[in-house]
Parts: sequence; structure tokens; C-alpha cells
Amino acid sequence: LIPIGLTSWNSGAKAGSAIAIASALLWSTAESASGVDAVTRLTFFLIFPTLLPRIRREREHEQESGSIDYLTRTVNKRGFLVQSAQEIQRSQRYKRPFTVAGLDIDQFRRINERFGHHTADNLLRSVARTLKEKVRTSDLIGRLGNDAFILFFPETQSEAAQIVVHRLQRFLLDVVERN
Repeated sequence: LIPIGLTSWNSGAKAGSAIAIASALLWSTAESASGVDAVTRLTFFLIFPTLLPRIRREREHEQESGSIDYLTRTVNKRGFLVQSAQEIQRSQRYKRPFTVAGLDIDQFRRINERFGHHTADNLLRSVARTLKEKVRTSDLIGRLGNDAFILFFPETQSEAAQIVVHRLQRFLLDVVERN
């Protein structure tokens, strides 16, 4: 079962099924098992390649949903705290700068009340998409609350981050006005 399980977990159902069939055939041949025993073994062995890849996908989904904001697809508060702690440790180890910036959408509650949740959700998605497009892939974007986002800029001095934040502010004002 161990080779079947490891293969199924790491390589998927097809590879796990191939190992299951080979294992059942080898075991049945070695013991000169009856047809019923061989089929029973094969059936039992094929359960693992069927279930383990599904369990792995569910586990990965649960891990992701525990740190990703479902609406904006940015990291949530928990995910931000974990990832930024790692970046802070790296920055301290190599004596490199970093900057953290917070932002929120002004009058978001009013937008939500006046135009509804659907419009407010679309606005949040647009803001998150704009942030992702306009910062480096190494920068970390998190959604802390209803209308609050946080940005972590590794390897970035405060002055450089201020320039980026002002540029983001202009892009975001345009996004808010358009939406």
C-alpha cells in the first residue's frame, strides 16, 4: 500500500492505478491466488489511487482558502502576517530595507449603501486587480478588512515606496471613479 499511496499522492490517479494493478498482479502471482482473491486485492488497491489525489486536492484547497481572501484573491490578514513575518526575517538577516503601506477606500461604506454589495464587491476586485498589476511580483498585497489593504515592499526604502504609493493612489482614484 505504501508505494501505491506515495505514487497516487505525488503523481496522481493514473500512475497510482498502474502501481496498484502491478502490485495486485505480482502479489497474486507470487501466492498463486485464486481469481476471487486477485480481484479482491485489485479492487482494494485501486481505492487508494482513486481517493488520495482527491484528498490531496482538498487539502491544498483548504490551505489556500485559509490564507487567501475569496473576493479579491489577495492574501488575507492571516496569510499576510505569515508571509510578511518571513520577509521581515529575511530582511533582518541580510540587513535589507522593507516598507509596509496601508490603504483603504474612502467612503466605502457610503458606496456600499448607495450602490449595493455587488457594486462594492466589484470595486474591491478592481482595486485588488490594479494593485496586482502595478506593483512588483515580489511585493505582497493583503486585504486586512472590509476596505483595508496592506502592501509589503521588500528591498524598498521608504522614499521609493512613497513614490510607488503616490502612483498607486492616482491609478486607484481612476479605478474608483470609473467604477
